[in-house]
Amino acid sequence: MEAKMSEWRITPFHGLGPLTFGMAREQARSELGGNFRTFRKTPKAVTDTDAYTALNLHLYYDENYQLNFVEVISGAPFCLRLESVNLFSGSYEEVGKSIEALGHSVVWDPDGPFFPDLGISFYAPHGPKLEAVGLFDRKQFDNYLKLVREIAERRRMRQERRGD
Repeated sequence: MEAKMSEWRITPFHGLGPLTFGMAREQARSELGGNFRTFRKTPKAVTDTDAYTALNLHLYYDENYQLNFVEVISGAPFCLRLESVNLFSGSYEEVGKSIEALGHSVVWDPDGPFFPDLGISFYAPHGPKLEAVGLFDRKQFDNYLKLVREIAERRRMRQERRGD
């Protein structure tokens, strides 16, 4: 008999599965166990990221070491679910349309769709396969939206200079 995959539900702007945004790094580590490694995602990152390779998770923390962003990478050993939708059940477009059909707004950004009322972004740089799902607390999502706007403005200005 095949074992049923566990399910981690997303609660928008609150967390997923056993993880809650705002929880201390030590509490998150206690929930998930000690099988992780840390790395600095970017030179400007204020804290190290915890990578749980066996769970396909990256946990990010603010300057007070409180959880504020989770990246779930395709192939996670659990079903990532938002309401009735398994987020890794199809292409990013199919999954995005399924979430939209539930009544949630979606922005189909060239760098990947995101869901403003849910604090969720999709990462699919190489075509239709959804490679990762980003889950944000409210403050971190506001920062993300600011960055998306800046990138869109730079893209628009480049196109104007080229005459597109």
